[in-house]
Amino acid sequence: MAVPHTMPKRSVQAAAVVATAALALSACSIFGDGDTDPTVGAGGENDAQVLRTTWSNPESLDPHVISNGIWIDQQGLFEGLVVQNSTGSDVEAGTADEWEVSEDGTVWTFHLRDDASWSNGDAVTAQDFLWTYERLLTPGGSGAGNTTGANSYQVALGIANASEFLAGTVTDFAEVGIEASADDQLVFTLDAPNPGFLLGLTHPSMLPLHPATLEEFPQEWTEPENWVSNGPFVLDEWQRNVEMTLVPNENYWDTENVHLDEVEIQLYASGEPVSPVAYDNDEVDLMQLVGEDVFSYVDNPEFTDQIRAVEQRNITYLALLRSTNPVLEDVRVREALSLALGREIVAGLQPGVAVARSLVPEYLGAEHGLGQDEDIARAQELLADAGYHDGEGFPELMLLTEAPRPELDVAVDQWAENLGVTATVNNVERGVYVEERWSIQDTPGFYSGSFITRTNWNDAINTTFNPRTMEEFSLPAEVWEEYQEVQADEDLDPGERASQLQALRDAHASAGAQEFTALAAEGSSQPDLEAATGYFVDAAEVRDDLYLYLPVTLIDANYLVRPGVEGLNLRGTPDVYYFKGVSITGE
Repeated sequence: MAVPHTMPKRSVQAAAVVATAALALSACSIFGDGDTDPTVGAGGENDAQVLRTTWSNPESLDPHVISNGIWIDQQGLFEGLVVQNSTGSDVEAGTADEWEVSEDGTVWTFHLRDDASWSNGDAVTAQDFLWTYERLLTPGGSGAGNTTGANSYQVALGIANASEFLAGTVTDFAEVGIEASADDQLVFTLDAPNPGFLLGLTHPSMLPLHPATLEEFPQEWTEPENWVSNGPFVLDEWQRNVEMTLVPNENYWDTENVHLDEVEIQLYASGEPVSPVAYDNDEVDLMQLVGEDVFSYVDNPEFTDQIRAVEQRNITYLALLRSTNPVLEDVRVREALSLALGREIVAGLQPGVAVARSLVPEYLGAEHGLGQDEDIARAQELLADAGYHDGEGFPELMLLTEAPRPELDVAVDQWAENLGVTATVNNVERGVYVEERWSIQDTPGFYSGSFITRTNWNDAINTTFNPRTMEEFSLPAEVWEEYQEVQADEDLDPGERASQLQALRDAHASAGAQEFTALAAEGSSQPDLEAATGYFVDAAEVRDDLYLYLPVTLIDANYLVRPGVEGLNLRGTPDVYYFKGVSITGE
């Protein structure tokens, strides 16, 4: 798609140097040189800087498929056009060293730095990005989303015809709003002005890949012996389920700000984080604390200077299960259950846990009055209005989970005590959980989940629990069954499939879900964030009032960080940290 270069522009000159940034779940140590014994946390100028950390075992390192591996890509293996600043609130220069946007806010032009290189020495070009984005958006087995296995493209970016190409309704990639107008110049055309576009570019889906490597090794390009990337580090070793080792990329454009000689990542099974005993035994030097371990360390004076936290990083929630029993299709019932969840009780069970009153985190929504306090009397009144006074005649609920969660036990007790509603917790292994949460159940209920809070309004509305997701969750069970059949019909042309799914949402999604969609679209079309915020706030309020998702708590992420780790900037983002900029002082 050609973009006139004579159009008026306002300059958005990028900072020349990427911020030193890193975040939690990393670890470090210092090993003595020569034949001296390794020394952790102390050393001099000649000591190697080795960062030891932990991460949930990655299923893949392909940034185009949602998995926990895409965040390792983002942490330092690849580098996008821009990177996040130390707080995650804005962007700084990455592979692009400057950019500008058109006066109407819809055309963004990025200029690649002339010294950007791949780890094999090839120059990074705009064509590499274009090839990567065509691969990202080429229709495959799954549409865009935020759950494991989904295509990682973020619809909130708003790139013209990108979602349509991914859905198969647009078949010519030249119609997508991405163009390599020169070897060092990449141009994006958006559907509408998008104040969240720059931060959206820092998502792993927008990282570049090396075309020649993927063409030569289409299935094995992530093996260390085949690895080529453009970030500050490269993959040196990967023992599945055991360990991953990264070393500096000698051809990276900013080696002066890459201080670590090696990154060692201990891999652990999902849902089974490394015990803090590993920290005590100097097996890792930086790790996240979870569950009851938080009490042991946060309240221990010995670790006062070694505890760091990202406030309100995670939101836990309950999401509606589809069921042949229609009891939860009544919004009054869902609201009553939300008003009697016992959030205050849950928040008092562990340090760093606060009540979540909205799907929008408190630091975004508080000034706009978003959220609702629990109210037992109101909950009882709503349940009675729905025909279930004191819970009489109310069917048993199921709470589906893949791990023990205190909020579920509290909800069971509170609903029984205050509403006369019986519920049971069904704790299943992850594979069953993933399958069952999308299936139609005989028993009504909710599944439990959590997500990383969004730092800006555009993401808070258009990424997690976005308009399409809310419309899908508002579909009655029998329509959801038909919807899934259309999704799974391999004989359908992609364009026809998308058209049929849209028709089902248009005809059967609730009025509230469709109102949310309209408000989100109006906000997304505004030229700046200030103009958009009013619409986004209204959209958030409508979404909360649907009670298809019940927010429960906001949880701080607490980390143990050994003294001597410098340049570690904790960010409330899923990638958790950047390796670049981290150093070890030996103090």
